[in-house]
Amino acid sequence: MTSTTTRSRVSAALCVLVAVFAGTGAASANRLFMTEMIAASNVQRTLVRTMGAELMRAGLRIDERSSMDRLREAHSRFGQSLAAMQQGNDDLEDSDQESAQAIIGVVREAAAQWRAFDGALQPVLAAGAVTATQARELFDLNRQLGDAVERVHGQYHQSANHYGVVTVMGRAILVTEHERALSQRITSEFLNIAMGADPSQQVALIDTVAQFERFMRGLAYGDPEFGLVQAPTPDLRAQWSLIESLWGQMTPQIAAATSGARLSRDQIDSFAELSARLHAEIGQAGEMLAALVPPGRR
Repeated sequence: MTSTTTRSRVSAALCVLVAVFAGTGAASANRLFMTEMIAASNVQRTLVRTMGAELMRAGLRIDERSSMDRLREAHSRFGQSLAAMQQGNDDLEDSDQESAQAIIGVVREAAAQWRAFDGALQPVLAAGAVTATQARELFDLNRQLGDAVERVHGQYHQSANHYGVVTVMGRAILVTEHERALSQRITSEFLNIAMGADPSQQVALIDTVAQFERFMRGLAYGDPEFGLVQAPTPDLRAQWSLIESLWGQMTPQIAAATSGARLSRDQIDSFAELSARLHAEIGQAGEMLAALVPPGRR
């Protein structure tokens, strides 16, 4: 896990680098609002998927106490972030712009999904433990919340594009944070299968893996379709090589999970350890990108 300082630095860099630089007055206020909300919803994706991953870790008794601690932290941070987003939503209530109404709708949907997930999670947080049955039920609610947050982020991004463009560095930071979210989603989907999920869930894991691998290659080597250039420094290129190496160690277990083979406890524990390292190293890549932002622009 990256530190709170690192998270703050990356979030601050997101707010700066997603900014659009032309115009003043009301239009600039709209841009600033969209910039902040793009950054917030992007981090929310990681927080949601982290809750899912830690639920499944705890349900499988993988470092249960630490998993519950991380679940509580992600839960608290997401709740605070969504509350701030809802306040921004209230500021849009009087707007008759189509984009504003679309934002209001998706944020309300996410808030409703959050209430359902949060309500079901409270007994687990109070008990400090989760059963396998509870973990599976909560994972379904978490997945619905994650989908709602994806729609929120997409709507903010679409609305921001109405005003201008995302900078190249901003795009790299946004995608790196998305990659962190995907790494947690892969973890939760893998552990869901290990816990005995319906075989149809193998397709979800395959799709998430494909998206993760494309972003990983784009962040390392560039991908014009996603607006990504090659990692701009030797240190970042080395960091992405390390991430690719860790990922390579995880792919045999993923192949076993998606083939329907029964996973051994050693495979599950090994994957859980590697996935935690992967998540941390992607966070480090995000910190390295944020450090490239000139201090006066943060």
